[in-house]
This record gives sequence, C-alpha cells and structure tokens, in this order.
Amino acid sequence: MLIFNEYDLLTKQETEIISRLGFEFNGNALKNKLYFNTNGKTIYDYDPQTQKLNNIIVDNETTFISSGVILNDKIYFGTTNGKIYEYDPATQKSKIVTILDSAIHSSGIVLNNKLYFGTFSHVYEYNPIVDEANEIFEKWYKFLAHDELKIEFNFNTVNKIRILFEKNKKQEFIKELKIIVNKIPKSDHSGAGGAITKEDVNTIANIVWQHFPDFHETFENLTNSQKIIIKTNTIGYWDVNNPNNSIYIN
Repeated sequence: MLIFNEYDLLTKQETEIISRLGFEFNGNALKNKLYFNTNGKTIYDYDPQTQKLNNIIVDNETTFISSGVILNDKIYFGTTNGKIYEYDPATQKSKIVTILDSAIHSSGIVLNNKLYFGTFSHVYEYNPIVDEANEIFEKWYKFLAHDELKIEFNFNTVNKIRILFEKNKKQEFIKELKIIVNKIPKSDHSGAGGAITKEDVNTIANIVWQHFPDFHETFENLTNSQKIIIKTNTIGYWDVNNPNNSIYIN
C-alpha cells in the first residue's frame, strides 16, 4: 500500500490524501489538479480542493508507466503497447492521438510546441497542430459510372496507419483502419438519398491494405504539413499503370 501525503509549508502539517495500491511515478500537475497513473490500466486526477480522486483514462489492453507530459493545457500519456493518449481538462475527454511501434516507458519531452517520445527502437515527433489539420472523406456522383470516393489523411493519421500495418495482420489492420476512417468528417455529393456507407469505409480500408507499398512510398515523401489523398470508386478501382492517379500528396 502506497500513500500520498499533502504537506502545507505554512502550517507545517502533513495530511494523508490518497491511499491506493500501485502509484509508482511522480505524477504531474495541470489546471489545479494532480495526475497520476497506477502502473496499471488507469490514469487518475486528484482535486485538492474537493479532495476527490477520479479515473479519467482506462485502457484494459495496456499499461501506463510514466508521469505524462503537458503541452498547450493538455496532458499526454504513453502506454506499453505504443498508444499515446491526450487528455483535455477543459472538456474532460481523452483520445488516442497516435500509435508508435513499441512500448513507451518515458514521459516524453516538449520542444518548440512538439512532443517527443522514445520507444525501444525509435524517437518519434508528434505535432498536435498537424493532428488538427482538416481531413475529409468525400463521395461524388459519377454519371453512368460508379461513384467516386476521395479521402484525405494528414501526416499523423498516415503515420498511425503505417505503424498499424507493421504491427497487425490483415483482419486486425482492416478493423483498426475502419475505426480511423469512420472518425474522419464525411461529405456526400452523390445525390438525393446518397450517403457514405459502411461498404465505402470498407473499400477504403481494403485499398490501403492491398496497395500499401504505394501508400508507404508516398508517405516517405510526405512532410508534416502535407496530406495523402486517395481516390478510388465504390468498387475499389486502382490505376495500376499510374498509381499517381489513385494516391498522391497535397
């Protein structure tokens, strides 16, 4: 059993504030709250004013083993399966912003408004501003032809897809990629009653899987401020003679 105590420098009094199994790291402070992980599945915040302890991130698939790093009033935590979580105290919401190649044991550092995290084999740069860049999944009506599908991935999303490909077999990759695609804003231009369907999402996911060498080659030439655009149609057309008609950088 580990105990956290609060020490008042004015009164020189010490008070037990948290008693819980598993706290092994220093924690962090943001917006008048303290943030701790438990060397387990949960990130907590603690409010000294209300003396309440709340679990803010729970992930049963991994382990948190660092204190987190703060940038632009948000806090970021790495995990042992390569995920990086972002928590925003203003909205009290968390999300996975990227996935790295292996376990993240360090808290990360901030330099020039970018985050840097180390794994066993690489050091990665993450730019939250790029992650907020516009992405869109569009569907366009085509006369006497299959409707066109067009999707734009920003740099961070492309990097996330690359790492997913390296870590997963086809079934798992397609499943995770469809989750990513579903989160991208959609815009349908296919006419009355039209919509971007589950089949369209599946088509995009399979296109990336089947033509990943072209996807990866395009990624190698991508800068942080650019996007990869994929164009196909509802039956998954790919121009094998000129892949630049199907995937390109914007």
